[in-house]
Amino acid sequence: MPGRAEDLPTLIWFSDLLEPAENFEKFFAHENHKILDVRNVWLLDIRNMGNSDHHDSFDMAEISNDVARFMDQ
Repeated sequence: MPGRAEDLPTLIWFSDLLEPAENFEKFFAHENHKILDVRNVWLLDIRNMGNSDHHDSFDMAEISNDVARFMDQ
C-alpha cells in the first residue's frame, strides 16, 4: 500500500502462520491508523503461506533469499 505522502520509507509486514497478509490490509488502510502517513507498507506472505509461491522447501535461508529478491525488485 502506498503511503499518503511521497518518498516515504517502506515497511514490510510478514503474515503469521494462521492469517494471510491480506487480512491485515483493512488494519493498515484504516483512516484512524497513521502508519500510512509515515510509511509505504508491503504485506507479504512468506514462501508456502497464503498467496505466496509454494515450493517443496521451507528452508529459512531460502525464505530469506526470497525476501531479498523481493526487496531488490
